[in-house]
Amino acid sequence: MAVSSIVAIGVQAPAASAKSFKTIVLGADVPETGPAASVLPLALGAAAYLDSVNAAGGVNGYKFKYDLVDDQYNPALAESAARLLVLQDHVFAMLDDIGANTQQAIKPFLLANGVPSIGPASSDPNTSDALTYMVGATADTDGAYQMTYAINNLAGGKPVGVLYQNDAVGDPYFAAYQQAAAQLAWPITAEPFPTGTTDFTAEITALQQAGVKVVLIAASASALLPAMTTANSIGFTPDWVVTGYDTTASLLKSLPSAQEANMYFSTSVPLFGTSVTAPLQAALTKYEPSVAMGIDPEIGWTVASVFMAAFKKMTTGHKVAKHKGLVYQAATRKGLVKALDSFKNFSNSLIKDVTYAPGKGVTLPHVDRPEEAMIAVRNGNLAIVAPFSQPPRLQGTGTQ
Repeated sequence: MAVSSIVAIGVQAPAASAKSFKTIVLGADVPETGPAASVLPLALGAAAYLDSVNAAGGVNGYKFKYDLVDDQYNPALAESAARLLVLQDHVFAMLDDIGANTQQAIKPFLLANGVPSIGPASSDPNTSDALTYMVGATADTDGAYQMTYAINNLAGGKPVGVLYQNDAVGDPYFAAYQQAAAQLAWPITAEPFPTGTTDFTAEITALQQAGVKVVLIAASASALLPAMTTANSIGFTPDWVVTGYDTTASLLKSLPSAQEANMYFSTSVPLFGTSVTAPLQAALTKYEPSVAMGIDPEIGWTVASVFMAAFKKMTTGHKVAKHKGLVYQAATRKGLVKALDSFKNFSNSLIKDVTYAPGKGVTLPHVDRPEEAMIAVRNGNLAIVAPFSQPPRLQGTGTQ
């Protein structure tokens, strides 16, 4: 698809008012259409956050515009989308890009142009770099958490099954699964599959024949339903452990009931429907009424909150810049990076223990290690079954 045919969506420029504001343009390439369109609420949660900030008067003389460009979860289109956002829309930073494979495609361009990226929705910790800041659990921490929970609570003395997509989405998880299981001297049975697989008969049958009682799935959201449907068709009903990204209302409603009852979801953000997430619920109702409340928009909201904390820190009490005769705190990309790099054990109501500051033995300083919890379906509703705690550490990893 040519750049000119890529469709942009997102938060519009704030309307002019009696007080003049400078506008910060943020951007993201997202799957508005295509096989991963179900995770678009990740970005729309961030959009609702920015709309709320604008409605409350902005931050230190600034308001925010959010440009979203449809890349159909296609790495080639993602690169075109990034070029449009940087060279035409002149984005200040990327916020909540979606996809491990697509993020890998745009990283070199963003680095070459000095564009920070905050909270890309990627499971691969190696997505991080000098200008890319992960927000929430990545594969090394989430994989360790999932495997340890499965061994201690669900395995029933049997090997732990693993079904993983052998690309930038699933490979980092599988590496973490292997290391976490090895540290506990526990056997695993793994079945890889290529991106785009829709028939999981061979892989699911192999896991059933191995006698596993729990299966960890590391894959794009589009793989979950066909895998569950296949398992249901052959009467295979183990416990399943997946990421919180898979708690979308549409997906949960589509799962066979016999499988839904056995689902466990790891998360680094609180369970929705509580007082903590009430501001997000109100914002979605007002600004994104088509988006159902869930962990995906909550993650997007959280990413935007981390960006805004750094933006506030950057634009408070530093040198000033003039715009239309008014005085503002200066906002620069270098200033944003400096503010983020100062974060050590940053927490707010939605995420705990975010650290980007370099430390001893840390080779990936822009990968945080937030606390995680486990969610499961109980009596037809999602409920926390294991409280928030620090994920286990994998020996020799370069994260905090």
